[in-house]
Amino acid sequence: MKRIIVIGCGGAGKSTFSRNISDKLNIPVYHLDKIFWNRVKCILSFLDFTIIADN
Repeated sequence: MKRIIVIGCGGAGKSTFSRNISDKLNIPVYHLDKIFWNRVKCILSFLDFTIIADN
């Protein structure tokens, strides 16, 4: 599986860049904030986060 990590400051254009790369390389985009923070805005345990991120 191909994975690219995009790191940068808030408002730097990470999401836009990631979507563009995703379209060109035909790979999915995962926004880690959406995975790391669950639906009730509680931080997941490291084990749960790792399981989700690896799948």
